[in-house]
Amino acid sequence: MQKFTKEIFLNIHRSYQISSLEIDSIINHYQAQGIKIIKNGKKSLELLTEKRKKNLIHIAPTLEKLRDPRTKYSTYFQLNYLSPGKAKQNHLCISNICPPFWKDYSDITQSISKFILPSGHLNPDLSDSEIIKLNETASQLACKPLLDQQIDYNIQSLQDVCLDKFEVKPEVEEIRKTLKKDEKIGYIFTNNTDKTKEHIECLILTRKNIIKPITWNYFSNSGISHKSQLLESDFLGIPLFMPDLSFFIDKDNPNTPPTLPHPQADSTSCGSLCLSLLYKLLKNNAAEFNTLTLTFSFYDCRGKKKHFFLPPPSLLKYSQSYRYIDFLIKIMDATDKIAYSESLNQESKTIWTLQGLLNYSLGQAKKMGDTDMFYHNSVILNELSMLRPHWLEVTKQAIEERKKMDDPNTGNKNLYLMYQTKKLENTFFYSHPRNLNENRAENSKHSLIEHSFQSIKCK
Repeated sequence: MQKFTKEIFLNIHRSYQISSLEIDSIINHYQAQGIKIIKNGKKSLELLTEKRKKNLIHIAPTLEKLRDPRTKYSTYFQLNYLSPGKAKQNHLCISNICPPFWKDYSDITQSISKFILPSGHLNPDLSDSEIIKLNETASQLACKPLLDQQIDYNIQSLQDVCLDKFEVKPEVEEIRKTLKKDEKIGYIFTNNTDKTKEHIECLILTRKNIIKPITWNYFSNSGISHKSQLLESDFLGIPLFMPDLSFFIDKDNPNTPPTLPHPQADSTSCGSLCLSLLYKLLKNNAAEFNTLTLTFSFYDCRGKKKHFFLPPPSLLKYSQSYRYIDFLIKIMDATDKIAYSESLNQESKTIWTLQGLLNYSLGQAKKMGDTDMFYHNSVILNELSMLRPHWLEVTKQAIEERKKMDDPNTGNKNLYLMYQTKKLENTFFYSHPRNLNENRAENSKHSLIEHSFQSIKCK
């Protein structure tokens, strides 16, 4: 068999989203290499058992309708049809801006127009006879085979339950209590799914800190909302260290960038981005974490305590956004503020640097008489000065490696993260031959469910 190489991938590639089920096998693969990552729910088995029992009772009427030939299609439409311009990141929605129905959306909407309100929403108050009629109409659509596949997936998704974001904190706290003084482990949050696909996030846990090494933008149309992200408010009383780039924007100054870049630009790579970064940060006894990152607290311009995590250069290698790479390089500058431009055609604007944030915090701490913060920031400033040349040099190497995976067909997107996703997909399949055969059939069956050959918009 021909070896799968980067060169082959550049010519034949597709996007793929890691499922919650696949994460288990990938974590086991990492565990064999001495890298400890825990998937949410593994330490909350009693809670999950009870939650799944209640869920089965709650969804029973919906499952019955999805399995009944007289109501299966109309029920699916009631659950998943969205008005134009709307989307959800659940692989189920009938939307005109995302798979799997975006190419069929116009025909679908035209066929069921009598059941749609002037607002574009499906009428939520259909009578029993109208529901039967909608079901008959939907069963005659050209995309019926896809609908049948999606209904099967919907049934599976409804039964799939794990921890939601409000149930994570107690489990995280229990795990942290068991850690040794300098021990670091990864934690994967799968957004209330154990087998199917949802937005995935990650944490690094220590006895002292909780670190979220990747942040995501809020996309109102994509379904990646605050409801599916782990936020500081979900860990009240516990500092959550993040690479939050909004810290570097002077909100009282109109001369600031209106939008902030993030490392993920597509809608499928969250899981592979999390797993890949955790692997890099935790391998070799967390060598990269210990030598190429910074974790610190500081006072912002309003005197509020904030917590920042400087990610390693390996995150920049995986980044799908050129702007994200440029922004992080800018904040490492040896000045307090620096000019930043979103593109070549836009006017430069001023942002804070890490050095600037820390110097400002020193002044705030002195005014407030906070000697602990003053000392902490002084130490971090010294560490930053020593880290800067090494971090920038490794970043330069990461960018050169990343450039090798620029898409030769378009020139405006980078496929390094997609290639890493393919490697993780292979880790799952080839470590379980049975999974390989079953998932080949499953992938064929659900080929339209996947965001296949989807363009990555690199910002």
